[in-house]
Amino acid sequence: MSCRFQEIKLTKPLKTIIRADACAQIGGGHIMRCLTLADELARRGDRCVFAVRPGSVETVPKLAQSGHEVVILAGPLSDEASEIEERVGKCGWLIVDHYGLGAQFEQATRGFAQKIMVIDDLADRPHDCDLLLDQTYGRQQEDYVERVPDGARLLMGTDYALLRPEFAALRPKALARRDKCGPVRRILISLGASDPHGVTAKALLAVKESGIDVRVDVVIGSGDPAAMGLVEIAQTMPQQIDFRGFDADIAELMYEADLAIGAGGSTSWERCCLGLPTLMIVTADNQEKVAEELAKAGAVMKLSACTDFQVDQLKNKILQLSGEDHNRLQMIKCAFDICDGFGVNRAAQYFDPDYAKDNREIRLRKVINEDCLQLFEWQSHPDTRRFSNNAQAPSWKEHQAWFSNKLMDPFTILNIITQNELNAGVLRLDMRSQTDGKGYTVSIFIGPENKQCGIGSTALRAARKLVGITDLYAEIDPLNTASLGLFLGAGYEQISKRWFVQKGYEKAVSYAE
Repeated sequence: MSCRFQEIKLTKPLKTIIRADACAQIGGGHIMRCLTLADELARRGDRCVFAVRPGSVETVPKLAQSGHEVVILAGPLSDEASEIEERVGKCGWLIVDHYGLGAQFEQATRGFAQKIMVIDDLADRPHDCDLLLDQTYGRQQEDYVERVPDGARLLMGTDYALLRPEFAALRPKALARRDKCGPVRRILISLGASDPHGVTAKALLAVKESGIDVRVDVVIGSGDPAAMGLVEIAQTMPQQIDFRGFDADIAELMYEADLAIGAGGSTSWERCCLGLPTLMIVTADNQEKVAEELAKAGAVMKLSACTDFQVDQLKNKILQLSGEDHNRLQMIKCAFDICDGFGVNRAAQYFDPDYAKDNREIRLRKVINEDCLQLFEWQSHPDTRRFSNNAQAPSWKEHQAWFSNKLMDPFTILNIITQNELNAGVLRLDMRSQTDGKGYTVSIFIGPENKQCGIGSTALRAARKLVGITDLYAEIDPLNTASLGLFLGAGYEQISKRWFVQKGYEKAVSYAE
């Protein structure tokens, strides 16, 4: 199938409809990741409406508290498309995140939805969509290319993991905190919004039998019928046990934890973003691939599935990792490499594109191995070297070593600037401090064939949206008048002779701006 994508420009007043469900059987992951995307779209000026089945709000109370409109579907499944159109109306985008829905439902919504996005992680059925996101680690476009129409855009892998902004905001501090791997002092147990197999109770018993001196945070779903039994177990334990609801600051709990016991759902990417090593228990069939890929990458230790897993097995793994353990340090490093936390901002680019002055669409994407030669050619150009800290162009061997290091460096986000999907330049974000996490330093260069097209200023605007609440800094040679004009025009403020800053977002951004 062709990989070209037919652009349809939308009128902004049209709403975005999100079709997803939550319940004890499927958990709350679909709703939670859609809430993350909805919050980012709302911050950019969209109005989002959730269309859900009964029980979703009870399973994920945050949905009712989110401020987004919620419509509870009451009609038969066969008439869902008609009911959504009748009760909610036309939309610019329809987002579908539901294992029980596929191409038939999506085709039925074409009459009221200008564009359709599907969020999936199974790759097991056809879809009629314009955009498909699968945040599974290791997912390839080939897994979907025969399941979507020609021209559908595919966003694959953890570069697009839909994490709330607090995870990316805490990542710099987490990188500094986990630089040295001391003994385990705090454990996080979180098995999702529902735990029908009683894995949380087994995890508590394993911690108890390990005998280690730790504080344990246990996250349980609202109204979990097993809660009383968990409290009874906790009362018999020598360790300090704190029970948390899903309204707790999960990002902060993950940051404070030294080890997690968790499932293979969407929280896998949250733990990876903050470098939290995990003992992973598969609690649903669709988590098997996630668990296998993360174990292969070295970011987790995969245990038996929830129906087979034994308390002794988990106790032994806790004891193995509880000291100043080399295996745990390796897990931390591998986890950090999996996900940087900015996936929702990358996905939102396709709802809220930036345009250069010639009306070409500008986006940022993560650099991949195939970009090595292109970057070498750009970096070797005299215009690029003129104001570089090192005027001497690198050799090919030096460039390859630099490129490889940057790709693996958790303190760097290396982006290709694209214009209408063609490579146009590079925008690099380097973490300013490995101890206090105060923002990123921006470096940008545009390919010589793309100068004077307004790409630089548009790319800086895209970078601002990419990192959201995080501050951005730039070091500029006072003689480099072009860069001075570029960054000052983008809203950076001078704070010293060579340094400039642009503060992160503190409020929603209106399209009127």
